[in-house]
Amino acid sequence: MSALNRFAGNQAEIIESALELADIAKKHGEAGGVSLLDLKRRLEILTEEQTALLEQVLKDMNNPDLNAQLKTLASEKQDILKQMEAVREQAVRQANQESRMMELREWLAKETAEFTEYDDTITRRLVERVTVADAETLRVKIRDVDMELEQKMHWEEKPDR
Repeated sequence: MSALNRFAGNQAEIIESALELADIAKKHGEAGGVSLLDLKRRLEILTEEQTALLEQVLKDMNNPDLNAQLKTLASEKQDILKQMEAVREQAVRQANQESRMMELREWLAKETAEFTEYDDTITRRLVERVTVADAETLRVKIRDVDMELEQKMHWEEKPDR
């Protein structure tokens, strides 16, 4: 609970970091790839070229050059279709991440009090994993943000009866 209290206590910084990470990921996806519209346009051009080439192949089926060109076009179309699927999958992943970031931002904005007792629902929503580093140290990885908090454990000695 102490680690979650530290996390909630730094909510403005956390929200800003999370949003920056999401924005960087989104920009990387946009800059690193081709748009779906560009891929669709290229696919349309290839389909037109393939139709015209297919007509030529039907007139001269024994022409190895035409057959090779047709095979190359079919291969390029297949690559375009794979790229389009990858762009769609990336868009879904991005939308899911943005949704999680929004949920986290809304929750942190509403959360004003310290955690005074363990709540399994909150813990499952915020904590990705807890790692025991040694006998006195836990590492708490916060879900959906690049943050791991180190928490020292304080053990109280109980008197023997």
